[in-house]
Amino acid sequence: MKSIQRTLPKTFLALTALLGAFYLSISLRYGDPGWRLAFEPRTAEARGAIDGYDLGSLSILNRAVIHIKENYVDPARVNERKMLGAAMEEVQRAVAELLVEVERDGEGVPHALTVRIDDQSRRFDLTDVGNLWKMSFKFKDIFRFVEDNLRHHTRLRDIEYAAINGMLSTLDPHSVLLRPEDYREMKLSTRGKFGGLGIVISIRDGQLTIVNPIEDTPASRAGLRAGDRITQIGQDSTVNMALSDAVDLLRGAPDTEAVIWVMRDGWKKARKYALTRADIKVKSVASKMLPDKIGLVRLRNFQNTTFDELEAAMRRLNRKARGGMKGLIIDLRGNPGGLLDQAIKIADLFIRSGPLVTTVGFGDRMREPKMATRAGTEADLPLIVLTDAQSASASEIVAGALKNHHRALIVGKRTFGKGSVQIIYDNKDDSALKLTIAQYLTPGDVSIQSVGITPDLETRTVVITDEGTDLFESEDEQGGEVSLPEHLEHAQAEVSKAAKPRLSLEYLRDEALQQRIEDNPNDLIADFEIDLAHDLLVATREANADGMLADIGGAVDRVRTDEQARIAEALNRRGVDWRPSAATAPTGRPVAEVEVRAEPGDAIAAGQTLTLTATVRNTGDAPFDRLHAITASENPLLAGHELIFGHVPPGESRTWSVPVELPKSALTRRDAVKFVFADARETRVTEASVKVGITQLPRPRFAAHWQVDDRAKGNGDGLLQLGEEAELVVRTRNLGPGASYTVLGTLRNDETDDLRGIYIRRGRVESEGLAPGDATEMRMGFKVKAEKAGEIPVQVGIYDTEIRESTTEKASLVVVDRGETVTAVEARLAPKLGADVELRGMPRADAPIVARSAGHAAADGRFGDWYRVPTGSGFGWVAAEAVTPLTADAAPAGSGAVTVVEPNGPPVIELADSAPETRARAMTLAGAVSGPRAVQDLLIYVNDRKVYFQSNAGPKLGDDFRFKAEVPLEEGVNRITVVAREDEDYASRRTLIINRMP
Repeated sequence: MKSIQRTLPKTFLALTALLGAFYLSISLRYGDPGWRLAFEPRTAEARGAIDGYDLGSLSILNRAVIHIKENYVDPARVNERKMLGAAMEEVQRAVAELLVEVERDGEGVPHALTVRIDDQSRRFDLTDVGNLWKMSFKFKDIFRFVEDNLRHHTRLRDIEYAAINGMLSTLDPHSVLLRPEDYREMKLSTRGKFGGLGIVISIRDGQLTIVNPIEDTPASRAGLRAGDRITQIGQDSTVNMALSDAVDLLRGAPDTEAVIWVMRDGWKKARKYALTRADIKVKSVASKMLPDKIGLVRLRNFQNTTFDELEAAMRRLNRKARGGMKGLIIDLRGNPGGLLDQAIKIADLFIRSGPLVTTVGFGDRMREPKMATRAGTEADLPLIVLTDAQSASASEIVAGALKNHHRALIVGKRTFGKGSVQIIYDNKDDSALKLTIAQYLTPGDVSIQSVGITPDLETRTVVITDEGTDLFESEDEQGGEVSLPEHLEHAQAEVSKAAKPRLSLEYLRDEALQQRIEDNPNDLIADFEIDLAHDLLVATREANADGMLADIGGAVDRVRTDEQARIAEALNRRGVDWRPSAATAPTGRPVAEVEVRAEPGDAIAAGQTLTLTATVRNTGDAPFDRLHAITASENPLLAGHELIFGHVPPGESRTWSVPVELPKSALTRRDAVKFVFADARETRVTEASVKVGITQLPRPRFAAHWQVDDRAKGNGDGLLQLGEEAELVVRTRNLGPGASYTVLGTLRNDETDDLRGIYIRRGRVESEGLAPGDATEMRMGFKVKAEKAGEIPVQVGIYDTEIRESTTEKASLVVVDRGETVTAVEARLAPKLGADVELRGMPRADAPIVARSAGHAAADGRFGDWYRVPTGSGFGWVAAEAVTPLTADAAPAGSGAVTVVEPNGPPVIELADSAPETRARAMTLAGAVSGPRAVQDLLIYVNDRKVYFQSNAGPKLGDDFRFKAEVPLEEGVNRITVVAREDEDYASRRTLIINRMP
């Protein structure tokens, strides 16, 4: 399909022909699966060149501007100066050396911005930007300055992408530029099929794990199971392999072979599977016949096969029912949406006449209703639709149409609230613009945008376990479309806002059943909502919602009574009297006298357990029923905890404590914790608060260097030859003031193409924690592949999995042909500079220095321009140009002793002390950066917004890199991160939390 380029009126006149091109989804920016629309792939000749990218041409940005001007749903939202400001703030997040200062007027609209790159800066006046074209010209001026002054950042395409996404962020959360890789993935998923093995995979505990083998695929037919670990794909080890790389290796053209090795619990070694790839048809509909001839269909998403799958499922269910189903449950829970045309067809299947959905765009001036057709309608089948907070977009179209036509009962939870329509415009570089061009209205011209669909029967899950309770939804847990920045609104959403459930009930979650559902993702297992819907359909034969509601009241009351009894019994076992409220209001009034505390005190060290406790005394003359409290705090660790008191008669007290395990990685901060008390009538009774101060643990700081050791399984010459097996010896030392707890060393391929040079046999090595100053040696095992000599890039990582400190080192392994070996040479070598000979881990200039030989070095071999020196634990290498050969008589007495060099580590950032709380609008942040290697620059971020940049390029700073910055503070929590970069790949970070009080 070619790019869609037309004016908005033409777009709406052509809706009938383009329904397949419309899709609805949650934005990728907020976790959207990103699979909603298929386009034909572009030829290689049509793709834009990336090398030599011309940033000033604005080729992709200008196309986006055209589509916004002609097609955006709400022209009133287009503010060119806001778009420019947001675009450049996004660019500064993508480009470390670029800093943007935005000047705003009293209404927050930018009127000027200053762009700084190192010591160059320019101020750009924005007051003349009055339309989209003038905005484009201003972008050209800004980008010309940026391109002329960049020193380190070379990925110019990323700058334009960032600018486009920045300006789109001012419109709505779902308009976004999709990178080529994201767009390709979206197109694959929308087709409903792809070439592969038929498995869903994930990284679990560092291992590539099968989550779900899809039914009737090569994987399932071969007997692969959920929980199996894939250890090898073809000639590549999956140790530390990125998930996207594994997906690329497993996918392929149908009828091609994929060879994998699989490990399963109970097996002694991995087993080889040679599987033939096939067209994997991803089923979006699952079905099951329940007792009493009640059918169940689950719609996982809306792809281009969903309607056909649903029709086939209903035919199967009717055959099983022998005479036809008595009712149907349509499960839309967890369904994020998909293709609009599929949603319309499915709604039309159950509705005889009237509007199914109406799309409105361009400031509500363009309308396009889609009407139901009578032919083939299942008009007499009782329906219940299950929804939850993840039911979004196309799911809401189906649920909204069936609800507003009174055709089905909606049971479950309020839906996500995405009532907008996006269209895709593809670009010449294989990226794509996803733009909101319309909102939709459910029948009756009701918008659910940023509100969602209210169920007729609302269910609420109650969790009561030994670990804690979840009886109530706190404000912190509420989400949906309305929680997204710049979400759209619609005047017709007032009806949705006013809607209330006709019925409600809460139920106790069955933990064993929940675990069985999670362990068997392929099985359609009946849970509480499915059982409830079944019982309600058994209780009625009506195909109209009003008639169904009249029939099901008794069934709902019975379920409610049973579930209330189960909840009360579970709480009674925990010492809480959870009796229901009296039918009539009490004659007196309960009064709460509360005391709250945090123990062991106002300051607690990270890694300890904090206990939040509240005691309530009823000083009134009537009892509290179902009294409870929920904590609220800007610290997410302290928010959303429930304290359950239950029935509290006059004159009596109740106490409840909640343990909160603070992770060792917690940072120093001080936050208020508010306890909000409410009773059975959901009346806010009172509130109280306490301050909690957390003190972070001293941090470890890892330094590492590496060298190759091929003595155990290779030829022992210290070189890597094609096909040889060896170890990468990584020496790690803790240079920080704090202890590390569990050290994990990792080795991974760092190739940029599909040919990975080594097969990793042992790439994850755990070591006990390191006290300050302690060191450890970790050995990573690998085998060099036989195909590729030269330099093989790998990455070594050192992580503390508990305190979350880490460092990474890039290594370039030199691999020579099998015939290339070390020539035996006996030589004594004196350093040309310094007192000692410095020995590197491999024969290349950028390999780390791993040892020193005092006074001189005794070499036993030579490879090209490098001498090999035995070190006791292996070999070190010294360049011939760095040493002078000596005669035996000239060697100094007592010299030649080899000592291990300890790794130096990344830069150290020292910060002046600062209070965790302040009322000031800004703070002075001062410090210094030191380390063995030169620091390129320093950056400071506040809540992910860059506020400071200082280059270390000139001689004025040198090794003594000190900084002093005025850092603006936002009201509330400020997460301030200081980054000192050695280059674009290596950096040190320090983070502190400052709470700016009102």
